[in-house]
Amino acid sequence: MAGPPFEDMVEVGRYPSVVEASIISNRLDSEGISTFLADTEMIGVNLHMQQALGGVKIFTPQQEAEFAKQLIADWQEDVNQIERPPEDTSQRILRVASASVFMFPLSVYSLPLSLKHLKNWAQLSPEDRRKTTKAITRSSCAFALLLLVVFLIVK
Repeated sequence: MAGPPFEDMVEVGRYPSVVEASIISNRLDSEGISTFLADTEMIGVNLHMQQALGGVKIFTPQQEAEFAKQLIADWQEDVNQIERPPEDTSQRILRVASASVFMFPLSVYSLPLSLKHLKNWAQLSPEDRRKTTKAITRSSCAFALLLLVVFLIVK
């Protein structure tokens, strides 16, 4: 490290993964703030140590710490403001039901999920109703096949 000695550095953040900490560290470096990442090797090699070590730590020189913390807070605020598209529940249910035709045990999950979606039937668009009907049909067939397989194995 070409910056100040480690004793003059202050922790400005902890992150669960080496990748996330590296991204923040690189962003700080691009702003002219020198950084040091602690515990990257240990967590990179032994992922189960992440909780015990408290994650990857980012250190900056003491005189730059407040500015670094402010930048990190601003970036986090920007991330929180990103609007995510609403999840298309009917499409997700249909996808799971389709997969359950090939992976029978998945029907134990997909059939109740499809049937639960029926309570919103009145609010669904015609396209979503069609997807939900398909999902229930596929999940029911997969569940019937699962029961048949279990019956044949037990018999």
